[in-house]
Amino acid sequence: MKALLAISRVIDAANERLGRVANWAVLIAVAISAGNAMVRYAFDLSSNAWLEVQWYLFAVIGTAVFLVPSVLIIAWFSWPFFMQSWSIQEMSTNAGGLLRWPVKIMLPLGLVLLALQGISEIIKRVAALQGYVRFESHYERPVQ
Repeated sequence: MKALLAISRVIDAANERLGRVANWAVLIAVAISAGNAMVRYAFDLSSNAWLEVQWYLFAVIGTAVFLVPSVLIIAWFSWPFFMQSWSIQEMSTNAGGLLRWPVKIMLPLGLVLLALQGISEIIKRVAALQGYVRFESHYERPVQ
């Protein structure tokens, strides 16, 4: 139990730090978004760089803090659903029905793949911020 409590403390500490980072990143993203919108509409000025900073901030927060943890948690809880089906070789109750476990493995597998893609997106955004890759984007003025 001591080891589990130690793991629990590490998880709590990491989540607390990530939560503080997320709070500041959301505040910064909102300030940039509001400032960019005011400058764009008040002075007819805008910068793609400011828009991209917003995207990066929202991508990192949304992906790192919400997407990856939530899909991994759902995958973790869906694993027993698959294992039970596999252990009893669950079959469809319909005449000539198929095994059910192959379709049930798709839930945790798909969620893990989604989490891995989220991690890949974070890596690409960090690489872009450090100048290793460049994302092509353009600003489209809203139709009014």
